Amino acid sequence: MNSSVSPTHNGVIFDTNVLSLFARDDRLELLQTVFDSVRSQIGFFITPAVHAELTTGHKRGVFYLAGPLHLVESGQIRVLQLTKADQLFINSLPSRLATGEAEAIALCHRLRFVFVTHDRKAINYCERVGIPAIRLRSLVDRLHRAGLLTADEVEKMLT
Repeated sequence: MNSSVSPTHNGVIFDTNVLSLFARDDRLELLQTVFDSVRSQIGFFITPAVHAELTTGHKRGVFYLAGPLHLVESGQIRVLQLTKADQLFINSLPSRLATGEAEAIALCHRLRFVFVTHDRKAINYCERVGIPAIRLRSLVDRLHRAGLLTADEVEKMLT
């Protein structure tokens, strides 16, 4: 299955919602499947804020978040650290963006990574300034068309 990640992009950053929705349905492996064609050339990443959200959620009893945290512990998903330049860039972003999305946008801007998100405000910003982003809906629709998600799974993920 192809993705919209091109050879010029060497990383994908996921937001909390994307990871938690796939984890909730025990379908995290699909994230690897959708990027299989370029997986050997790219890495999977999250931001410090996303890692904190996953950790906090798990500590509060959202046990399916153990899945993405295990991927972090095993090195399959890496936590990127922000530079001072990233922090300055974040300060220039619209304040309506959540911390995880703002960090991801800053990192994607600097590193030319692709942002996979369910956040409409983040997608709109990325589209306006030319940062490559993939909407959760597009990702889920692609998986459904490939026969990897049922219509019920799609509806559950998107509602």
